Amino acid sequence: MHALLYHLLDVGQVAHELWRTALSPSLRAWVTEQLNVDEEAAGRFLAFMAALHDLGKAGPAFQLKYANPAQAQALAQAGFVLRHKEYSKPTQQDAAHGIVSTWALTSLLVEYLGVAKSAARDLATAVGGHHGAWPGPDATRLIDDRACPQWAEARRDLLWEVRAVFQPPTVQLPTDATARNVFLTFLSALTSVADWIGSREEDFPFVAAPLPTRRYAEQAARQAQAALAQLGWVSGHPPPRNHNGAPKSLTELFPTIAQANAMQAATLAAAADCALPALVIIEAPTGSGKTETALTLADGWMRRGRHRGLYVAMPTQATSNQMFGRVVSYLAHSYPQTFINVNLAHGQAALQESLLDLQLATVGEEDTDHIAALGWFMEQNKRALLAPFGVGTVDQALLAILLTRHFFVRLLGIQDKVVIFDEVHAYDTYMSTLLDRLLAWLAALGTSVIMLSATLPGETRRRLVKAYTGREMTDNGQAYPQVTVAARDAAPHAIALPAPPETALEIAWLTDTPAAIADALAAAIADRGCVAVICNTVRRAQELYQQLDQLLAAPTLPYDSWAETELWLFHARFPPAWRAATEQAVLDRFGKTQADGAAARPRRAIVIATQVIEQSLDLDFDVMLTELAPIDLLLQRAGRLHRHDRGPRAHPRRLTILQPPVDDDGLPQLGTSGRVYAPYVLLRTYAALRDRTQISLPQDTRALIDAVYGPRQATHADPAWQTALRRAYTDMKQEQARADDQARQVRILPPDHEDLLSQPNRGLEEDNPAVHASFQARTRDIGPSVGLVVLFQTPQGTALEPDGAHVVNLAATPTPADVARLDRYVIQVQHWAALRHFVAQEPPAAWRKSARLRHCRAVLLDNGVYRWQDQDTNGNDTHQRYLLRLRREFGLEILREES
Repeated sequence: MHALLYHLLDVGQVAHELWRTALSPSLRAWVTEQLNVDEEAAGRFLAFMAALHDLGKAGPAFQLKYANPAQAQALAQAGFVLRHKEYSKPTQQDAAHGIVSTWALTSLLVEYLGVAKSAARDLATAVGGHHGAWPGPDATRLIDDRACPQWAEARRDLLWEVRAVFQPPTVQLPTDATARNVFLTFLSALTSVADWIGSREEDFPFVAAPLPTRRYAEQAARQAQAALAQLGWVSGHPPPRNHNGAPKSLTELFPTIAQANAMQAATLAAAADCALPALVIIEAPTGSGKTETALTLADGWMRRGRHRGLYVAMPTQATSNQMFGRVVSYLAHSYPQTFINVNLAHGQAALQESLLDLQLATVGEEDTDHIAALGWFMEQNKRALLAPFGVGTVDQALLAILLTRHFFVRLLGIQDKVVIFDEVHAYDTYMSTLLDRLLAWLAALGTSVIMLSATLPGETRRRLVKAYTGREMTDNGQAYPQVTVAARDAAPHAIALPAPPETALEIAWLTDTPAAIADALAAAIADRGCVAVICNTVRRAQELYQQLDQLLAAPTLPYDSWAETELWLFHARFPPAWRAATEQAVLDRFGKTQADGAAARPRRAIVIATQVIEQSLDLDFDVMLTELAPIDLLLQRAGRLHRHDRGPRAHPRRLTILQPPVDDDGLPQLGTSGRVYAPYVLLRTYAALRDRTQISLPQDTRALIDAVYGPRQATHADPAWQTALRRAYTDMKQEQARADDQARQVRILPPDHEDLLSQPNRGLEEDNPAVHASFQARTRDIGPSVGLVVLFQTPQGTALEPDGAHVVNLAATPTPADVARLDRYVIQVQHWAALRHFVAQEPPAAWRKSARLRHCRAVLLDNGVYRWQDQDTNGNDTHQRYLLRLRREFGLEILREES
C-alpha cells in the first residue's frame, strides 16, 4: 500500500516543482500578486493546497469502497467506523472523495490557516474538483462524521503533517471577480496535473516500510524533480528572455525569406512593441506571408519575457498537419541550442508520421534531438495543450471553454502563451459564439492572440475586438490590407498596411454538366496545366471523379492529352492511413517546392477535392473550377491559383464557377450547396459576381466582402429576387439564433461571473456518438459522427486492407500496436442514415476497454459492400435501403439504393 499521507506529499511536491520550474516568470508574478505574498511563499501555499486534494479519502465512503477485508478489519480495530445507521447516505455510499475533500477543507482552512470562510469554500472547491468537475453547492449538504469523530481527527492529523512540510502562509483571495476566478481555475488545473504525475507508480513507487513525514517529503521532492525532468516539464521552453532583450527579425527566423515585404514590415512595426497581453488581427491577401509575420510577432513577445509558449490553431486537421512542419522548422532554427517540447493536437494527431518521428517517451532517451514531442503530453487529448509549443485544430482550444471534465486543464495549457488563430473568417455562428467566450478567457488569462484572415467581414472584426477587450472599436477599419491592435487596457485601433501590387482575377461561369466540365478540363490540360476542381460535398466530388475516371479509362480517348494526366481525388472520407498518403502526395506535387525524393510537379493533373484544399494549405494550381460558395471562401479558393512565381503560364488567372441551374426568374437553384452554406449568403455572392468578368485583388476584396456580409439586409429591384432574399434572410437569422443558443448552453460562464464555481458541469462527452447531441462536446455546428472501421473479407482473413494486409481478430483484445493500427482506419461518418444505423449497433466487445476504439463500430463488407434497411428513431421501417462500400480510389461511399 501507498499511504494516503505519502500520496498527498507526492502531489504537493509535484505542484511545488511545477511552480518552481515549469511555469513562466510572468505567471508566477501574477499569482504572487493575487495572493499578496512573496513568490516563495506562494509556491508553498499552492503545494499545500494541491496536497490536500485527496483529504476526503480519509472517510468511510472511500475506505468502504476500496479497503479489502483485512484492511477494513484493521480500520475497525483502530476505531474507524465504516458503517453506521446514523451516517447520511452521501457519506456512507455516494460521496466521491473529492466532494468530501471540499466539505472537510472548508472548515479546516478557516480553523488552521485563518482563511476567510468564503475564500476557504472557494479554495476547497477548486482542489476538490481535481477529477474534472467542481463540487456543486448542494453536493456537501448531507455529509457529516458525527457518528465517528475519528475520521475528522485523521483528516486534521493529515492536514497538520502536510502543513508542517510546506508551511503555507495565510493568504487572501483577490476581491476582483475575474482575478479570483482565473486564480481558482489555475489552482484546479495545477492540482489536477500534479495529481496525474504524482499518481505515476513508476515515479513514486510504494515504500517497503514507513518513513517519518519529513524524510518521505524530502524523498518525494527528489522524485518530483526527476519525474518532471523526464516527462519534459522542466525543459521544453525557450529561454524566457533573449540574451540582449532584442527580438529576432523575420529574416533571421525564416532564412529562406530574403527580405520582409511591405505588409510584413508594417505589421511588425505596428505590433511588435505593443502593450501585452494584446489581440492583433492581420487582414491581408492569401500568400502574402501572414503566418511568418505572426510567428515573428509571437517570437518577439516571448523573447521580451512576457509569454512562454505558443499554440497555432488551424481550421482543419490537414492544415494543422502542414503547419506543424512549418512550426517545427521555425523552432529548430530559432532555438538551436535549446530543448523544445512541441505537440500536434487534433483527433488524428497520433497517426501523423511527422509527430511520431519526434516522439520521445522521456527526456534523456538515446539520440534525443533538441526538438521533440514528449509522450506524456500525447497520452490524453486534455493534456495536449500543456506542451509549451503546439499546433492543432481550433477545436482543441475551444474545448477549453466547454462544460467538459477538466476544461480548466486546457485553460492552463493556453494561459500566458501566444495563440495564433488562422482563417478566422471560416467560423460559423456556433463556433463564433464559442470563440467570443474563449477570447474573453484568453484576455483574463494573460494570453496574447494573433488572428489571421484574408477575408474578414468588418462586423466580425468588431465583435472579436469587443470579446477580447470589452471595448467597442470606434474607427471604421475599412482599409485593406490592415492590422488591428487591441491591447486589453488600451483603445483598439486599425492601421492600414501597404497593399501588394494589384492582380487581376478573371471570373468565368461554366454550365454544370459532365460534358461541359470535361471539355473545360481537356482544354486546360491540353496546354499543360495543373487543375483543381473544388466541390462542396464528398458525394459530388466522388461522382465527378468517377465520370472523369471513366473517360480516362475509355478505349478511345476523346482527348489525346488525357493519356498522360494524373487524376486525384482528395476529401475527408478516407481512412486516415489512405488519406495521409494522398494529402502528402498532393502537397508534394502542387506545393511551393517539391520535397526531397518526391515526384516533380506533373505536366498535366486534375485534383478533384472538397474544402480540404480551400484554406491554409500551400498549394498552387494553374486552373481552378469551383462550385458556388460564399464570397470569402471563393476568394480563399482563388488564393490557390498562381500562388507562386513559376514564370509565364499558359493559363490566365481565372476562377471558373460552375453555374447552378436557374429558374424562370433567373434565381439560381442551389441544390446541395444550399444545405452546406446559408442560401442567403450564396444568393448575395451570386448577385455580386454574376455580371463580373474580372475583379482586382486586393482592391476589390473589402467591397466584395461587405456586399455579401454587410450588416444591412440585401434588397433587389426584381420582385422575385427580393422575395427570395427576404425569405433566405429570415431563415438564416432563425438558424443563427438556434446555433447561438445551443453554443451558449455548452460553454462555461465568463471569467468575471460570480457563479462560475457553482455552474453545473455537464461533463459533455468528447467522442461518444451514442449519447444525445445535448450531451456532446461539439465545437462545430455539425451533426454527431460515428467512427467506422471498414473490414474486408479476404483469403488471409478479415483485414483492414482489401489485399488482406493487417488481419484483424475481432474477438481478441487488441494490443497497443493493434489499437494504433486500427486507429489509422477509423473513418468519421456524419451521414444521417448511416449514423442512425451504426450507433444502434454495439462496438466489438474486445474494443470496449480501449479509449481510442470503445465508441467505434466494425463494418464487415460482404463481397465488397455492406447493405442495410433504414429505420427511424422508433425502429419503424422507412422503406429506404442503403449501400456502403470502401474503395481506395473513391474513399467511403454511402449510396441510397433504388427500391
